[in-house]
Amino acid sequence: MSTHAVLVTMSGYPVVPSNFMPDNGLAQLAACLVAEGHDVTILDFNTPEMTDRLFPKDLRQKVSPLVRTKLERPLDPDEASKLADLERELDAHRDATFDALGVELARTLRELGAGFVGFKLWNGDGFSGSERMARQVKNQWPDLPVLGGGSHADFFAEYLPTIDSAFDYFGIQEGEATIIEFARYASGEVSIDSVPNLVWRTRLGPQRTATDRIDDLDGLPAPLYDPAIYPAIHDAGKLRAGVVEETRGCPHHCAFCNHPLKAGHKLRVRKPEHVVDLMADMRSSHGISAFKLGGSYTPTGYLKKLANCLIDRNLGVTFCGYGRISDARRADFEHYYRAGCRSLFFGVESGSQMLLDEAIDKGYQTEHAEIVLKAAKAAGIYTIASLVYPNPGETADSRQATLRLLERVKPDGVPVHFPLLLPGSTWWTSPQKFGFDVPDRERFLSCMLRYKARLLFPPQFWPEIPYRIDGREFAEFAHMTAELTRDIDALGCTTLISDETALLGLHSGLGIREFRDEFRTAVALGDADAQQTLVDRVNRNLLAAQQTPEPPPRAQRGVHA
Repeated sequence: MSTHAVLVTMSGYPVVPSNFMPDNGLAQLAACLVAEGHDVTILDFNTPEMTDRLFPKDLRQKVSPLVRTKLERPLDPDEASKLADLERELDAHRDATFDALGVELARTLRELGAGFVGFKLWNGDGFSGSERMARQVKNQWPDLPVLGGGSHADFFAEYLPTIDSAFDYFGIQEGEATIIEFARYASGEVSIDSVPNLVWRTRLGPQRTATDRIDDLDGLPAPLYDPAIYPAIHDAGKLRAGVVEETRGCPHHCAFCNHPLKAGHKLRVRKPEHVVDLMADMRSSHGISAFKLGGSYTPTGYLKKLANCLIDRNLGVTFCGYGRISDARRADFEHYYRAGCRSLFFGVESGSQMLLDEAIDKGYQTEHAEIVLKAAKAAGIYTIASLVYPNPGETADSRQATLRLLERVKPDGVPVHFPLLLPGSTWWTSPQKFGFDVPDRERFLSCMLRYKARLLFPPQFWPEIPYRIDGREFAEFAHMTAELTRDIDALGCTTLISDETALLGLHSGLGIREFRDEFRTAVALGDADAQQTLVDRVNRNLLAAQQTPEPPPRAQRGVHA
């Protein structure tokens, strides 16, 4: 028996350019449902239009002079107080908007004759806003099954079934088998207990069904982006840049990482030829010609085979992804560049060998990191060295070791993150061993589940997360993160950058740093028109590159192209 599934993605207020990329995960689930004879509609709310709805014009006019001042100099106490008041007003407006979106969604679900609705959950408003929408749906249609899923559900799987929420069930780990069986449940064919990879709350306590992972990625149907299924894909607000999943699972055990909660430690791969086929189809059918490799981890040997396939096919596409220092070979980067690789993100975490060995478990030597990063940059690839700071056990000497490594390498991009204690990571399971103190785990999980960064303020002024690192409270270690970020900026490295932002910036015609700066300003000012202009610039350049498939110049590192 068939049903009509409606899949929703709403990440909240758009804060990074990748918010405007099509959602490959929902496109993959749609393909699985269609293959089983179901109807599917994907509703993607992640467009510049959402900025307009969540950041109204009257508030924009009040916030604009204060934000522009903040970009030029620190706010004085009176200005900061005014900005905080406006931020509270903005939060109240956004809550009301999510409620209105939920009422509109309920009406759409009725019109479509939906058998169930599934939300892809994100952090911040991507959870709390989606929850408000789901609650309005339940108010309008109490018997409609409401499913929440995505990585945010994976990371909080132990906590979600203990709370009262608007979601009936949460899909965790891998969604393909779950969505097919959930559709059968919504049609009345099977009981909920037979649907794999679910957690939910009952009067008797949390319930969980068996785990079912996908062993053969090549056996999955190609993700569907057809306008009848995914109407937003051809709207003005979506980028012509997509994600292709080449691998799942990661065999490594970095202490801070909880990604294996979703995909496990067993590495599974799509054949490189299949990945290139997916790219070719997305390019010819939907004009998507820039890609992020979205797998858990891309081994060097696999990436080299993928590069060979791309060179042989001469598609004229570009891509970015994750590199791993421990198995990278410097001789390969020129080959990757020739295949279209324009940005690679390396988890460097620290320049201190002591911290890499004792606190992070990265499994590489800093000397090798220097060789790899220099080789990637020399090949013309925009090279990103991501850091965690302050790590557990951080000292003045380890901080200097990190800065010395950066001074020697001068990576193009260096994002810096304060250490997040993520459920499922080694840090989470053994916090005391690594210097973490979590006085109240339930309060911590509740805070993290709905945590919203204060986008108008630097990190040390964000809401407190209730944990300590080496005795430091949140405000102290977040301030340390901000100070190191300023020191890295002074080295000439671009901070607050990701591999996909670099790829999009390359295609913007502005230069990567300027693209990042213009997008950040548009976010801070609630300027949907400026966001749309940047999306249009990237799309025009990608379309022009398809018509004249010459490789773009080596990654633009300066402000101007």
